[in-house]
Amino acid sequence: MLLGSPSPPGTTLATPVTARALQALPSHTKAPLRAPGRRPRGAQNRRIGAAIIRRMGAWVYVRGWLEFSGQEAEAKRIIQAEGGEGWSFPEGGWLDAACFARAVRSPDEVLALVRRVAALPATDEDGDRVSGLLLVFDERDGTGQAEWQVRDGQVFVDRAPSRYDYLRR
Repeated sequence: MLLGSPSPPGTTLATPVTARALQALPSHTKAPLRAPGRRPRGAQNRRIGAAIIRRMGAWVYVRGWLEFSGQEAEAKRIIQAEGGEGWSFPEGGWLDAACFARAVRSPDEVLALVRRVAALPATDEDGDRVSGLLLVFDERDGTGQAEWQVRDGQVFVDRAPSRYDYLRR
């Protein structure tokens, strides 16, 4: 792997590797990485100084937001109980929201969490529930992006309209 060149297919650098770190590596760690699915058992990660090169399957990119009408405190409690990685709660303005952006191995845990938050009851006289939109791009399936519409206490999963294709990696 040359500094400044793209990572080999199927690898991700969790932290940038400096030229000095690469020079300090023993020669056997500089060998080309194997294609995904052809790695020896137990060789999912290789530590290089502060960098971790992951030789696992593809990533699923999930990004979007949820809007609240009085449910923010309870939603924050639910999200933080699960660790809260990838979630932020912007402050200021007139909007109570949570934003999410993260690459995950499987979107199932994120979807389950979003479903729990979506099910929170209305807290005002208007009956406003949690609403939002998340886009999910799974680079393994080749079917494009999925759209998670959060409304009416549920999460509706469907294929995302092509107008969002520019957001794909």
